[in-house]
Amino acid sequence: MANSLVRRSLAVAGAALFASGLLSGAASAAEAVNGTGVAVQQLRCSTYVETPSRDDDIIAASAGTTCGRRVDVVRVRVHLEKFEDGEWRNVAEGRNRQQDAYQAEAIAEIQCQRGRYRAVSVHFASEGTDTNSERHESEAAQIFCR
Repeated sequence: MANSLVRRSLAVAGAALFASGLLSGAASAAEAVNGTGVAVQQLRCSTYVETPSRDDDIIAASAGTTCGRRVDVVRVRVHLEKFEDGEWRNVAEGRNRQQDAYQAEAIAEIQCQRGRYRAVSVHFASEGTDTNSERHESEAAQIFCR
């Protein structure tokens, strides 16, 4: 009897979450129902990395992380990479770390040198034991200098 009550409670909680838009179909690893029937949502943040571009004599790439709520720590690191001798090599790095914040942005830049560039970013946010971590690569861009 107790097991059927627990199953019914979980089913009702899942249906309520689905109806409220918090779940789309079955619970995922990011949105699971714990043993008490309460939904646990993983920390979600939006991230971006921009394709490197030239501004005067500087090549720059930027990346950012924005969370939907204030969190303990938001970090972002962006690597500006140049394609040389058949491989991507890191030529500049930017990083930023914010505490008790919604977002962080970082910029990597170097003096203009003709070549093919891309940006690689690493994003991290944490609130208590809840974390969000992502890695992104931008499209490559051929950059010409004066």
